[in-house]
Amino acid sequence: MFLGSLVWWVVLTGAVGLLRRRIKPPVMVWLSRGAGALIVVFGLVALTAAVVP
Repeated sequence: MFLGSLVWWVVLTGAVGLLRRRIKPPVMVWLSRGAGALIVVFGLVALTAAVVP
């Protein structure tokens, strides 16, 4: 399991490192905003599911 996790993180960080060089800063800003919005939506869904039976 440890080896699988290690390989996953090495591949993931390597891919992100390669893509970061190709993506322009304005595109990165919009990707970050989209990811942040998605995290907020998931958080609201989780809170709603915890409060509403």
